[in-house]
Amino acid sequence: MYRILTSAEMFLCDRTEIENGTPSRILMHRAARACADAIQRILTASPGTDGTVAILCGSGNNGGDGILCARLLCEDGIPAVIVPAFSDGDRLSAECAFRFDEARGAGVPVLAPEEFLAHTAENTAAPTQYRMIVDALFGIGLTREPEGRYADLIDAANRYAAAHRIPAVAVDIASGIFADTGAVSTHTYHASHTLAINNAKRGHLLYPGASYTGYLTILDIGIPTAALSEGDGTRSVTEGISLPVYMLTDDDVRALLPARRPDSNKGTNGRIFIAAGSKNMCGAAYLSARAAYRSGAGLVELFTCEDNRIPLQTLLPEAILTTYSQDDPASACDRLRASLSRADAVVIGPGLGMSDTAAALVKTVLAETTVPTVLDADALNIIAAHAEEHWLGLRGNGSAEHGSPSLILTPHPGELSRLTGMPIGDCLADLIGTASRFAQTHAVTVNAKDTRSIITDGRRAFLNPTGTSALAKGGSGDVLTGITATLAAQGCSALTAAALAAYLHGRAAEVVSAQMGTRSPLASEIADALGAVLAELDHR
Repeated sequence: MYRILTSAEMFLCDRTEIENGTPSRILMHRAARACADAIQRILTASPGTDGTVAILCGSGNNGGDGILCARLLCEDGIPAVIVPAFSDGDRLSAECAFRFDEARGAGVPVLAPEEFLAHTAENTAAPTQYRMIVDALFGIGLTREPEGRYADLIDAANRYAAAHRIPAVAVDIASGIFADTGAVSTHTYHASHTLAINNAKRGHLLYPGASYTGYLTILDIGIPTAALSEGDGTRSVTEGISLPVYMLTDDDVRALLPARRPDSNKGTNGRIFIAAGSKNMCGAAYLSARAAYRSGAGLVELFTCEDNRIPLQTLLPEAILTTYSQDDPASACDRLRASLSRADAVVIGPGLGMSDTAAALVKTVLAETTVPTVLDADALNIIAAHAEEHWLGLRGNGSAEHGSPSLILTPHPGELSRLTGMPIGDCLADLIGTASRFAQTHAVTVNAKDTRSIITDGRRAFLNPTGTSALAKGGSGDVLTGITATLAAQGCSALTAAALAAYLHGRAAEVVSAQMGTRSPLASEIADALGAVLAELDHR
């Protein structure tokens, strides 16, 4: 399980390692050596062999990394030139100043930024003078928009690298990306490769920063993260919440997936109850149920309006079907209670509509269910519409002896906005903080769906690294609910079930996208691809 750091967390780990006896110059040498080796690997894989490696260097320690990297490349026989963004008299960090004096003493070429700007302007369509441009201007310490000479160098590097199709490498993080949020500046370096020092940062993975990161390589330079305890006092400047953020890998998923015993039966693999669909809206119920079966559920009961009986029995004969009249809320709730007593996990919301009957069903589930419950789509909109009544606090009222069941909410940005009362833009600007505060306040687990979904219970969070734009299509969220409920029914905690489901959902999208691109896949095809994903992960 890989921890994704904020800039403050990385600085704390770095400072702690120095205090524990590793000199900062040793750490910088490790970083520069690792970068020089990675650059040589990229050059070897690149078609062009002529020209110089131009390394743009700022006045801080990121610039020091770049300066030392240039010296090491020259020593290895790779022509490199330092392009300092600073001028004589500018204030440099102690390490940057030391490395700059050291490099000049060793005869490493230094090119004035004005000359670099002139070269790149003149040679936009000419044979390349540079075979690679390396950005070591800001690193993770960026707190303001790049301006002046820094902005000019970033823009010139972007134009030149794009015109000549040469590698554009960033040391630690591309200049212009804010490391904690993934927000980008007007002038942002567009890297084809990013060499993250020791750990990935949130800005590498959160959009729009991820679009400027390119291929991400993490260079381990031996800085432990032991200084960061679970929920320590380290706070992101923008988030204002102490919260460790992790990213799952395939190995983590293999370890966390519930084992499927050879002597299991349909009763031991989880019975999922799905209250979904309304008149002319049976597709959401079908997709959620199909995904539950594809992810390993033993039994799926669909609870839907009578109008959906024939299409759902035709589409998915494997499902148990219980129907109700949309015009009779009391009778519908009585039928609901009878089915809830048989469930190991509950889904409510996909395609449910906003009728009085739908609201009554949601309220009954919240008040009376005793098993993990996934709330999605219209269930979330109904809860938001009744915000003053605090329906999320109804849990366990009908079954106190069982304790409060876990609730998993899976809002897309619009639904999260309605739940929190915040504008969508504000939610997305701090998705980790927004989702975590809501989860903590209401004692729920939230999967805040986005290009990089955030799954959190308010104490820990997972940033989901999988998926493609094939998921940007109606029905994909319904597939996610079925996977999530199945994992919860099979014994995973709410946070684990939600994080695993997001990961598997994204991996299934990747499988289908590899076959037919990202434009064409249907949500049902993503559900069906779960078989291939789980077969691969089950091969321990």
